[in-house]
Amino acid sequence: MPIPTPGSVASATAARRAHTALVQRLTEERDAAAEAHAGAKRAVHDARWRRGRAEDKRSMLLGIDRHLPPSQARDKGIRDITDYTERMAQAKKSARALHAATGVVLRAAELSLLGATAAEAAAHAPLPTGERAEVIGRAACDTALTAREFTAVTHRPDWRAAGGWIAAAPETWTREYATNIVLNWAKARGAWLLADGAGTLFVVSADRVIELSPVREPVPTEGDVLEAALNAYGLSSDADGTDGVTFRVMPAEPGTPIEDIYNGPHLLLYAGERADRPASEYSEPWSVHLHRKDGDYVDQVYVAPEGLECAEASAACAQAVVSWFERRRRGTVGRALLDGLSALGIHAFADNGDGSTWIVVPRDAALGYTGPHLTVFGWTEDKEASVDLAVGEQTGMTVCFDDGVRAWPEPLFGFEGSDLAPCLRAVVRWALLGPLDDKVREGARSVEEWEKERADVLAETGLTPDEQPADSSALDDALRPYEKDALALLGDLRDLLASGS
Repeated sequence: MPIPTPGSVASATAARRAHTALVQRLTEERDAAAEAHAGAKRAVHDARWRRGRAEDKRSMLLGIDRHLPPSQARDKGIRDITDYTERMAQAKKSARALHAATGVVLRAAELSLLGATAAEAAAHAPLPTGERAEVIGRAACDTALTAREFTAVTHRPDWRAAGGWIAAAPETWTREYATNIVLNWAKARGAWLLADGAGTLFVVSADRVIELSPVREPVPTEGDVLEAALNAYGLSSDADGTDGVTFRVMPAEPGTPIEDIYNGPHLLLYAGERADRPASEYSEPWSVHLHRKDGDYVDQVYVAPEGLECAEASAACAQAVVSWFERRRRGTVGRALLDGLSALGIHAFADNGDGSTWIVVPRDAALGYTGPHLTVFGWTEDKEASVDLAVGEQTGMTVCFDDGVRAWPEPLFGFEGSDLAPCLRAVVRWALLGPLDDKVREGARSVEEWEKERADVLAETGLTPDEQPADSSALDDALRPYEKDALALLGDLRDLLASGS
């Protein structure tokens, strides 16, 4: 044995301190992951409870509605509770995806901590390192039983079998079950515990040999966390990579077999350049990109926001993929608006900025933003303004009017609920009756000018606005009293057009 020196003692002390700090950090990460997993589980239960309550209320309202006279307020209440029920169903799916993702992150933290503590235990109860099994003491059992699962094979003596032993069918034992069996055998007389350098543990007695081989469990990667979140939605991806860059890949058409991913349009999901990093090393946000069958790049589907933890980012990415599939299936709000307006010969175009998307309906296609126009967008409960939402995913629509001069458009119409038809009808009415509306406004201004001229003429003759002179020709072209109603009529028509009704 080498003689200890001050330098070797100092190095050993520093190494122990570093290892202790590592174990402490991994313990904190494990505890934080466990807390996040528990919170996600509570969120699942909360969403399930809220959805159940909403379904009960909806059923009650529908049951009563059959026996009551028609009521717009009651119909609105049924629509609102139906929309809320659907939102709670989506919230439950999102919560389940986050719960699945946090579960994988928790397991990664547990394995990292288990590896660090096993290394520390091995320093005090070293295990054999060679191929030959050697007897170990009971104190080394915890060090030998660190895997999550073991393959257990029981061998019994049988003179009729080749080699004198017959093996039972392999079984899978959890760590807890295997530990219980081994510790009970460790107390028995005539039983020995052996281990080899590969981590296989043997319980040897006169009438049997139990062979416990650890099931090797790799530390989950960032891709594994995302896969768990996708699985919660019934989707799956495959691990792949090229030129040192690893990623997840999935078909862009649901139902495509995994082996046919590259035979059609597909999505590539990146976490920077490494989707196979350990989950604890997550540092770059997920992004999703659409490619054609030939591999050509089409579009960026999603980029996760900065500052999210691995589980949160993976759950958000999975939800974005699900929403993208839903938009492809049902079409987007923007596409539905553009198609509906185009069918009537109304010019409109999509635009975006600052993370929002909208539809522009100009009065004059040549003027665009510089002339009178409408800006149309949908919104969700979290106030996301977009027309990239799937049809029915929006919880309301807003239409703003801009005359092309003011700095900011003013709200013109507002519609609640997921029905797109009222919004489309209002936009169509504005676009088709817009030129007439302009002439109404122009006529109203002319009437106002005529009324002012009449008042001035009457004042010069000493008459009040309600008097009519014997010789009305003195008023020239000024308005007569009976013509005053024209102004109100034109104003009412203008307000009617502006209301979209």
